[in-house]
Amino acid sequence: MGADQAVHPDDLDSEEIAALVGDQGFHSAVDAVGQAAIARDLLNRVRKGGTFLVFGVAAPDDALELTPREVYDSELTIVGSIINPYTHERAVAMLSSLPLDSIPTRVFSLSEYEAAFAAQAQGREKIYIAPIEKL
Repeated sequence: MGADQAVHPDDLDSEEIAALVGDQGFHSAVDAVGQAAIARDLLNRVRKGGTFLVFGVAAPDDALELTPREVYDSELTIVGSIINPYTHERAVAMLSSLPLDSIPTRVFSLSEYEAAFAAQAQGREKIYIAPIEKL
């Protein structure tokens, strides 16, 4: 998707990340967790002129404190996104018109998971991993 690196939240203060972003901070950050405390921490790490995407679904009463002056001073771009609004119903309606039966499938046992992942990487068939020998 174009990212050079993804960072686990526990590693944000590591020397490796400091070397990567310096004192400027991240060019872009995505909150995919949906907690105001985590969003606030990420906002503090976005560089001047950076972009912050709010993608995580927070509880309705979980408030993020942010002043207009902070946005102004930091020249932040803040973007909100919801997962494909109004598309799920249309996608389900299309299923009957798609030739899904023509997609080749193969079932692997759980003990064959490595071969299953290798086959999936080829992208030629739908792969199932079954916890029992026969599906």
